[in-house]
Amino acid sequence: MAKKPDRRSAWLRGGDRVASLALTLGAFAAYASAFGSLGNAQEALALAFLCCLAGSFVSTFVHELGHAVVALACGWRVVTFVVRPIGVHLVNLDIAWIGGAHPGPELGWVLSVPRRRRVDTPARWAAVIGAGPGASLLLAAIAAVPWLLLLRPDAPYPSVAGRLCLGLAVQALNCGLRALFGDEQGSDGRKLRTPRERGTPFSALAWIDSLLNANVRLRDLPPWLIETAREATEEPERVARHLAALEIGIVLDSFRVDAARARSLIDAFRLQFGGDPWLDACDAYLAAIWEGEAEPRHRPVVAPDMDPHLVRLGHAALAAVAVRRGDAVAARRHLKAMKAAVRRASPFPNRTYRDIARQVRKAMREAKRAQRASQAATVPSSAGPPFRTKRLSQ
Repeated sequence: MAKKPDRRSAWLRGGDRVASLALTLGAFAAYASAFGSLGNAQEALALAFLCCLAGSFVSTFVHELGHAVVALACGWRVVTFVVRPIGVHLVNLDIAWIGGAHPGPELGWVLSVPRRRRVDTPARWAAVIGAGPGASLLLAAIAAVPWLLLLRPDAPYPSVAGRLCLGLAVQALNCGLRALFGDEQGSDGRKLRTPRERGTPFSALAWIDSLLNANVRLRDLPPWLIETAREATEEPERVARHLAALEIGIVLDSFRVDAARARSLIDAFRLQFGGDPWLDACDAYLAAIWEGEAEPRHRPVVAPDMDPHLVRLGHAALAAVAVRRGDAVAARRHLKAMKAAVRRASPFPNRTYRDIARQVRKAMREAKRAQRASQAATVPSSAGPPFRTKRLSQ
């Protein structure tokens, strides 16, 4: 039986959009009225539009800053701080341009994770989530104060500065109310209305997935998250498979790859859980780059309908296999496809795949040098210096 649509939620979403539109128009009107003395309506509207863009950036920045500051105060680590169109990756120390092609919240977001298990509590989670709307409402109150102070009983309208402050206050109020009462997936209010247990194995797995989606390297994952995830009692086989895959990835992503250990982990995984495209790609990459084998035991595959994570890993493995086979053209083609898949997945650079590209290029250079040395060894050397004929004049 089909589930009936929730009319109450539909009405709430509709009311939220109407209220947000009304506040946006109110902020635009406040900005436009500030430039009404210019006498040119087009210039006033253009300046009001620019003020709306600037006010949106400021209100979003303050909102996300509230999340980040309280997260740090709660003993959490801020991983990414994004206010479109600028994003900062504080773990990898990268700055990226966040364009419209990359999914995510409308204007900004912050990813923060607990540094240790004892700070992963419901109270701190709620404090971090509620800090964003709280900062927005605080900005609205602060921006409204100059507008109120600049009011004059003998003046028909406030000063230019007062109206600009009013526009910013309205935009900040809109940002805070939408975050609190919006029904969109991932909104602050929705997170606060659906409390979850913290410090559990499954919350640890959720943190791990969030970090990996943010391009945090496998070797940089906090150890306490993996240790906590091992305590899972529900769905033990799924959790065990996930953790075994993480262990393989951590070994392959380490500073010094232990090829023998990686091979034993891959073989044990295949024996316990069976093969899959992800494991085949790891197997082929290990064989080609770290074991020097041209023919992998299990050939990696790439298909258009595969998960994006599998697509980029598959291209990396195929590039490595192509290098060992001496097909530099195919290796470059797969490297190019891998980079394109990485860029589509995240606006931030992926240092793991950057190192993979370097390893493949290094193998290409080594193969080229070996080929030249082999060709030089097959050319017969002359018995002495080349014979020179004397000039006739001599």
